[in-house]
Amino acid sequence: MNPVSLYITTSRLVFQSGGGGGPGGTDSGGTNGAGPGSSTFTDLNRLLPYLRKSLSCAVCCRLLLEPHTPAELNCQHHVCRGCVGERKKLKPSCASCKDYNRYVENTQLRMLLQCYKSICEYIKTKPFFCGNSPASFGVERNLDDRGRWRGIKRGPGRDNGHRSADHHSAE
Repeated sequence: MNPVSLYITTSRLVFQSGGGGGPGGTDSGGTNGAGPGSSTFTDLNRLLPYLRKSLSCAVCCRLLLEPHTPAELNCQHHVCRGCVGERKKLKPSCASCKDYNRYVENTQLRMLLQCYKSICEYIKTKPFFCGNSPASFGVERNLDDRGRWRGIKRGPGRDNGHRSADHHSAE
């Protein structure tokens, strides 16, 4: 499933759950709510880690920063601008995206990363959020030690959790 489809499916589940209090939003564990026993909660626990992975760099494995994608969309192996040219952590390797000369900036994916950030922040405000669930792991790992969001570029000069273009050389 591609990142857009995963995001749409995930956001639909989150917003249908309502976070508690009304029809389709109870936290009692029923099948309509997002309580720990609900199918919505189970689906969120399953989908959020996949969504995060689909928005991660094939080189550094962090959330994408200034995402670049193969011009011929035969695969979903995106990389950060700073990772273009470096070796991807793919097994087996992908024949479709070996040539970095064919990578282009992906503004749609950059906007999707902003949406992902927003939905993670929304989930953290809901009663069904639990720091020990797989879904919360997908949300929590995007926060720094002070609880600030990291990994998504917010604009020129803003700290975003990534170092400069050579941020991978020290690792």
